[in-house]
Amino acid sequence: MAPEQIRDIIAAKTSARVLNFAKLINTFLLEKTITKEMSHFNDDSGSILYWVSMNWVVAYRMQIENDLNDLIKALIVAGSDLNVSLQEGHIEINYSILLLMVLCFLDKPRRELSNVVKIWLQLLSDAGVDLVEHGRMENILHRDGKSSWTCIRNIENVESFENWCTFELLEMRIGKSPEDSYLEFEDLYVSEGLAVPFWLLVEGDEG
Repeated sequence: MAPEQIRDIIAAKTSARVLNFAKLINTFLLEKTITKEMSHFNDDSGSILYWVSMNWVVAYRMQIENDLNDLIKALIVAGSDLNVSLQEGHIEINYSILLLMVLCFLDKPRRELSNVVKIWLQLLSDAGVDLVEHGRMENILHRDGKSSWTCIRNIENVESFENWCTFELLEMRIGKSPEDSYLEFEDLYVSEGLAVPFWLLVEGDEG
């Protein structure tokens, strides 16, 4: 099966929240082997590692046990990039998969978000990734304009309404162990997506 077909199957499962992971894995991984072509595949809809990671996110948020950890580690060992290029409009933007996973948990308590970061970094460490070097490379990619730390998120809690906010990851530090990590985001309430409406509201109240 071609890598893009595998990716499409996983993406469809993520969208539909069909979480029979063991059956899914056996469907597209004959003898449970991951080829170099699979691990390095990335088109404008993302990589196999990215979509497997998003499946992991869905399972975690729904508190459903999953068997994706070994698959994630196997993909990393086989050489999967820990960043993913996604097509946004006419522009291709490169993101850290860690950052994209964190964005899925910004509505959760800080402790839960921190736990997700630690679990992901532990998976990387178990797969042989040097966490210090990984953190260093993430910062270099961002410094050189090769990885975006700017995020867009709908912060509206009311169904059928949207309130898109642009904000930025300000700092990423990753130490020798998963517990040695630090992520700092720009305050949502002074971000581009909310600043103007917020100050217009304040000035209107004063008037």
